[in-house]
Amino acid sequence: SNITINDSAGTINFDQTSAATRSLNNLTISSGSSATLGSALDVYGTISLSTATLNLNGKNLTLKSTSSATARIADLTGSTLSGATNVTAERYLADVGHRAWRLLGVPVTGSQTIKQAWQENGVNNPNLGTNITSPLYNGVNGFDASSGTSSILTHNQGGVSGPSWTSTLPNTGTTLLTAFPGYMVFVRGDRNATGANSLHAPTVLRATGTIRQGTQSPITVSATGTGYTLVGNPYPSPVDFEAISGTANLAQNFYVWDATLTGNYGLGGYRLVQRTAPNTYQQTPVALGGSPTLDPTARYIHSGQAFFLKATGSNASVVFTEACKSGSVSVVNPFVQGVDDQQLIVNLLIVNAGNDESMADGLRIRFNDNYLADISDDVIKLGNYGENISSYRQATSFIVEQRPTIGSKDTIFLRITNTGIKNYRFQVGTFDFVQTNLIAYLQDDYLGTSTLLDLAGNITTVDFSVTADPASAASNRFRIVFSAAAPLPLSFTSVKAYQQNLPAGQAGAAIAVEWKVASQLNIKNYEVEKSTDGLAFGKVATVAASGANGSNATYNWLDANPLEGDNFYRIRSVGDGGETKYSQVVNVRINKGEPRITIYPNPVTNSNLSLQFNDMEKGVYLLRLVNSMGQVVFSKQLSHNGGSAAQSIGLGNNITSGSYRLEIIKPNNGKVVKNVNIEK
Repeated sequence: SNITINDSAGTINFDQTSAATRSLNNLTISSGSSATLGSALDVYGTISLSTATLNLNGKNLTLKSTSSATARIADLTGSTLSGATNVTAERYLADVGHRAWRLLGVPVTGSQTIKQAWQENGVNNPNLGTNITSPLYNGVNGFDASSGTSSILTHNQGGVSGPSWTSTLPNTGTTLLTAFPGYMVFVRGDRNATGANSLHAPTVLRATGTIRQGTQSPITVSATGTGYTLVGNPYPSPVDFEAISGTANLAQNFYVWDATLTGNYGLGGYRLVQRTAPNTYQQTPVALGGSPTLDPTARYIHSGQAFFLKATGSNASVVFTEACKSGSVSVVNPFVQGVDDQQLIVNLLIVNAGNDESMADGLRIRFNDNYLADISDDVIKLGNYGENISSYRQATSFIVEQRPTIGSKDTIFLRITNTGIKNYRFQVGTFDFVQTNLIAYLQDDYLGTSTLLDLAGNITTVDFSVTADPASAASNRFRIVFSAAAPLPLSFTSVKAYQQNLPAGQAGAAIAVEWKVASQLNIKNYEVEKSTDGLAFGKVATVAASGANGSNATYNWLDANPLEGDNFYRIRSVGDGGETKYSQVVNVRINKGEPRITIYPNPVTNSNLSLQFNDMEKGVYLLRLVNSMGQVVFSKQLSHNGGSAAQSIGLGNNITSGSYRLEIIKPNNGKVVKNVNIEK
């Protein structure tokens, strides 16, 4: 229910004994009106005073927090809120599918210790509190159990390179919750989720005391070194960064922690929020593939949330006032980006079993001639506990690099750290990128390969693996190189064919043929040619070329009448002037023979390896090309839809002629080994 008081109401009592019914959505006291609270009350919405008076009378007011909303007290300017000494502020923490760190603050002051508040004074109630552990545990110092590292950290403010955390909090049973501006807390879930089990669940952390209201004491944000200052939202309400953005010397960006980001251990990661113009904000990392609209919610900081601020030049003195409060909240996910500058986005994804992707981290490069060529406009990267990706120059890592538009040549040096032995995927895309006559390649120093990037707004994905070879985990393995575009001959970057079922109502099987091309220039069409012996080919289809000159493109054609046995295919490009070029040959074998993987042709020529899958199981296959010295010189992950298929794989230009061993790890972890001869 909502209650609005339009006069002097005297004492208002809520006599229900059940907290479920002793509650309101919104409590509004209009101009010139007043009321005194005579009993405990739970509020799920907003308490609004408009030049009014509310005396809480020391009664317990609980500002509830659920999966859908957190109660708040609106702007109190011109109003009086007294007796607010027994207010419980809740903070709902959703289950994001894994245990994760959280950056937390509290909007009350008082005498509650960390144990009494966030540890529920040791009581285990479902969906309340959390376990806090430490290597300092001795049974009497407030911690719930011993752990290798502390699950609650405090921050060394400013003057250090990035966040510097202290894990030596001595006692949660005696340390007041408000002794620090904020905390990094490893939240396993409620108090039933312990270090001895793998449970995770939503939970509510709550603290009781006197609410913070009115103008707060100035917070000094340090400009020393590259350090950041941890700040907790002081109010039981979201605050708007826009309201403090005009503070002298305050950097126009801040960091928050997003528990939904994954990494080596699925612990979450930092997101940078940039104020790019008045009322205009964007976040990094950013999800590619959506509409490049602004994120209007990025500017808001939740109640109970802590965040990092930075000063530039001299220290900044940040003052929070009631006018900083807002009724809006930041949306955790997805984040979309703004469209003010030309931008290049590079995301690092983890590829799990079944080709399931999860974002680990990301960076942004912004191009505008208003930016300086040095690093003074760039935003420093704060390190995650899991994987990190950043741009790197002058021995510094950046999450956002802001540089002038590109001339004829430029290089973005990527730095990737904290990787594990697993499969990864780059996701590279652009927004409003209009610099013409440029091409860009993602270069892999470990494999010696270069992948052409699409600068026209489409997403380029590049898979790679980190193996037991330390060189595969080198932090400087990758870079992006820009150069002036030149007329390039068309190249077939991949050709594959695979068996698939016909549409409903049609019996039998079909073969889908797919080919990808790079830098197609003045191409009229493509001809699909077929053969039963791999020698004599005949045209079976013509597909018109699509896309602009110099672009990349993907084409598909379905053979609804494959033959039993071998079905060889190749693609012939036909230029506007009649010039032609052929792709590699791929083969799909239908209903004949035992399950197997073959290489065709062998020896391999033109640095293109063609694999033929015959009646093989569905799943992800890992390929590793090993030279005579036992070194892995090429690796790639393939997804096979099951049955028979063929795919041509480019090995790059750095694989020399010779004899190699191709190791194919199947989805069931079985291994197939093939001898391969490569001729350049």
